[in-house]
Amino acid sequence: RPGLGTDLNWQLLAEHPYQASNFLPLFAPGWERREGERAPKADPSDERTGA
Repeated sequence: RPGLGTDLNWQLLAEHPYQASNFLPLFAPGWERREGERAPKADPSDERTGA
């Protein structure tokens, strides 16, 4: 089966739905700073992170 050679975890993806505000304007000045809302730091005991 062609593709990237990876499997998607659809259950985990469902926990992070698409938001139209999640846009990275690659050709706008200052895009590399990626200034936006910061996600909370990951919980080290969270088994999904592999920690």
